[in-house]
Amino acid sequence: MLTVLVVYRYREAMDAGDTDNILLKLTPAEMYDICKKASEKICSGDRKRFIDETMPELGDGIKYYNNRRVEKEMVAEVDRLLAEAKPSPSPEAQTALDRFDVDVFFSRGRRVRMEDRHVIMEDFNNMMDQPAGTEPQAFFAVYDGHGGYETAKYVQAHLHHNIAAHPDFHTDIKKALHEAFLSTDKSFEAKADREALRSGSTAVVAFVRGRKLYLAWAGDSQAMLIKNGEPHHLTEPHKPEREDEKKRIADAGGIVINRMGTWRVNAMLAVSRSFGDMNLKSVVPALPDIVEQDLDASCEYLILACDGLWDFMEKEKVVSFIKEWEEAHKDDGKKGIYGLSKSLVEHCIDTHEGTDNVSIIVVKLKNLDKDIWTSASA
Repeated sequence: MLTVLVVYRYREAMDAGDTDNILLKLTPAEMYDICKKASEKICSGDRKRFIDETMPELGDGIKYYNNRRVEKEMVAEVDRLLAEAKPSPSPEAQTALDRFDVDVFFSRGRRVRMEDRHVIMEDFNNMMDQPAGTEPQAFFAVYDGHGGYETAKYVQAHLHHNIAAHPDFHTDIKKALHEAFLSTDKSFEAKADREALRSGSTAVVAFVRGRKLYLAWAGDSQAMLIKNGEPHHLTEPHKPEREDEKKRIADAGGIVINRMGTWRVNAMLAVSRSFGDMNLKSVVPALPDIVEQDLDASCEYLILACDGLWDFMEKEKVVSFIKEWEEAHKDDGKKGIYGLSKSLVEHCIDTHEGTDNVSIIVVKLKNLDKDIWTSASA
């Protein structure tokens, strides 16, 4: 619970550009140490104060504990330790803020539940404990779940770790991305079999190393780069109606059928590559396509989103929307692009009657003409 709290507050500080926040000056080890100390202090004291006397005993003297009281004391202890913290000097968080403005928003739309997940790591080196001398790196991802949230949640928790742990991560990032997609899907298979899960998830991942952008995707979640005010299409969604995908599926023993106007694999799935979907795994792999793009001063925005955006807004319309939003908010006192992704999501749901889950990450690229994009961490 405490680590989730600290990470959530870290994200809030990054999104707000709050460079004075103590969390942006702590290393991951220092954050973990604070959580550990707070937990140990609360758990080592007299726990009778947490007993809920309004609840009956469970038998054998076992009593209910009031979780709200426990949570309240733990949060207070974390706040106390943060106030006393003396962080190691670390410029990485500030450097990340100088390179990116990031805004994210997600909505279940008119669906019963939210099945999407996302990951944002502007300061990948610090958050993933990369060795000194590593070129600045960042990681952004949107995972669009279907048939349940379990696959998207699993990929959210494991994919970036598997990428960073790949033996060729520092020398061949494309290979690391490719093999991490496949290994993450393979490891999820055991969980899916054990728990009888039939959910799946598409994925679009943006990995930034220095002034290089690497995009990897499986399914119909997409990414778009805005350069000089124009959209640059970098991803091609994996849909069953694509001739190359249709042939691949047929060669693997599957079939593509049009049901009520939508092309589907084996008459079931409307995407041709994904994580999970184990009942279709022989024809629907998590095999990613990967592209590489140089970043320069002409690059303004990177947009990652699930099909809940792209099905309702053409890429040119997204660019126009962002331009209009910037003009409307240039004098309102808000920091950076805070609120932009929410406006995009609400526009999809309200104007275009979107019913699907919608998740959008908007990344504004800054200071690409400066050395902060390539200067290795100390």
